[in-house]
Formats: sequence, C-alpha cells, structure tokens
Amino acid sequence: MSASLSPVGATEVATITRWTFRQLGKRDTDCRIGKAPISSGTAMGQSRRMPKTACPGARALRHGRSSTPGRPYLVTTICHARERRFAHAECAAPVAKAIADPALWREARLLCWVLMPDHLHALIGLGATEPLPKLMQRVKCVTAGIANAVEGRRGAVWMAGYHDRGVRSEAMLRPLARYVIANPVRAGLVHRATDYRYWGCAWSAGAGDDPVG
Repeated sequence: MSASLSPVGATEVATITRWTFRQLGKRDTDCRIGKAPISSGTAMGQSRRMPKTACPGARALRHGRSSTPGRPYLVTTICHARERRFAHAECAAPVAKAIADPALWREARLLCWVLMPDHLHALIGLGATEPLPKLMQRVKCVTAGIANAVEGRRGAVWMAGYHDRGVRSEAMLRPLARYVIANPVRAGLVHRATDYRYWGCAWSAGAGDDPVG
C-alpha cells in the first residue's frame, strides 16, 4: 500500500477549510489545573453560550449548534497565545501518547487526530451519553496537566475554547481525515504525512501505510 496520501480534491479542500478555520477565535471555557473545571457548554442538545469577547461573525456559528450523540465532529483547539508548546518532542511525545489512549476518550471514538506545534485537530465520533463540551473539557485538562508537568510550568496551555463542526455525511469522514493528517505537510514540517510523529487514524493499518486508504 502506498505511503502517500490519497489526494483531496479542490472542492473537498474548500469545503473542509470553510468548516474548520473561519472562526478559530471562538471561546468557551478552558480549565485550570488545580481548580474545579467549569463546563464549556450547556446540556446536550442546547446551543452553547459565547462570551462577549467572541470574534465578529461567531454568532452565525452559534445558532442552532448542539452536541448530538453518535455524531462525528471535527474539532480544533489552539494553544494559549498561539505558543508552540508542542514544537519539541519532550512535550509533544507524552501529550500525543495521552491523546492516542482510548481511555481519555471513554465512550467516544477518536477517528483521526494530529498534534501540531500550536494546535490540535481531532475527528471524533461521540458516544451515547457524554456531550462534546464535557469531552473536550477533559481532553484539554488532561493534556494541559501533562504539558505543564513535563515543562515545570503552570497556567493555561490551551485557549479558552475550541472550534467544532458536526459532520453530516459519512462520505466526508475519509476526506476530512486526509485533510487533518496532511496538516504537517502543508505547514512544511515534513515532506510526507507518514513522516510526522504525532498523529493517528482509525483507518491506518500501521506505520508507512496510507492512513486512510
């Protein structure tokens, strides 16, 4: 099987880009290590509130948004102040190991992910009961705790929020996965997606394989 990724068409790239990168300034609630976490959303099926500091145009994204059991979501969360916290293996490797651990996601299924130097992309299939805000709160808290412990630091690791978009079509999952995994290539970090260390994909049979067929 080829180690190179199947190409993503121009139409798919345009669609995925609109889904994921228009409103990355969105803010929910980040948790602080050593303090009780605060929910970043409301009950399942309700729209999440946005602080007054939300970026212009975010209101359109807020309208009607919900956390639907069993639905796939493409999620992006960014490091606090866009700091490149995961640019070095000392911090990136243990955080990536935690992300790859199914125990972190509990009933949800992590379909695809990539940990970039200053952000995380994850394609997630929600479980039956845990809503997306609660899931992301735990993921951010756990990974922030690891990063701070490794570096001997305190304070926020992630921005107080994340961007998500529900995936309506099963046919979009693999194109989305290819797009996510190709992030290090587009950023100029590696020549081939499979050369990057901090990623995972449910459709990958092993190192050197085409991650999504």
